[in-house]
Amino acid sequence: MQPSIVGSTSFGILWTKTYLPKERWYARPLVYTPPGQKQLVFTASNQNWIRTVDAVTGAPINARQVQPPFLQSDLGCPDMPDFIGIVGTPVIDPNTDTAYFFAKGYQNNAASGGVAKGTYK
Repeated sequence: MQPSIVGSTSFGILWTKTYLPKERWYARPLVYTPPGQKQLVFTASNQNWIRTVDAVTGAPINARQVQPPFLQSDLGCPDMPDFIGIVGTPVIDPNTDTAYFFAKGYQNNAASGGVAKGTYK
């Protein structure tokens, strides 16, 4: 970034959002502009929520829970508290406007089930 941009009065936080109480974002947000459309911010959380918001205003555009997240208590590993859902940063294919990611949950979209019933979508 150029110092003249960073030092200008137009540079800074445009908006903030609050979501679910124990929702965390290990995956980095992606900024994407589909051809002929407005710029979006795409987020994916540890609770398997994917969301798109307007990059300028922060207005919600879409939101969806892919599947219930995997419970950290089923692993007993304290590295990631509470839920293990989408933890890797997604990739967007600009040729198809498709986002690709892994979401950890349980078979048949169950809300729990132990390690043996864990699955990735």
